[in-house]
Amino acid sequence: MIEIKRWDTGEVIYSGKYESIKDCLESGVSKGISFFRAKLNDAKLNGAKLNGAKLNGAKLNGAKL
Repeated sequence: MIEIKRWDTGEVIYSGKYESIKDCLESGVSKGISFFRAKLNDAKLNGAKLNGAKLNGAKLNGAKL
């Protein structure tokens, strides 16, 4: 189970049974989920399909894009 949480409140934004954070994020983006203030530090997102992603205020420090 992967959970993507807000960095400021710890609230779960999106979760599910995925192989990776990349897969979870792509699924959420395809469903129009807003990842406002998501904690994505150090995530491996190489090749992720994030067209139209709402990542306002997301923490991406060290993320592999």
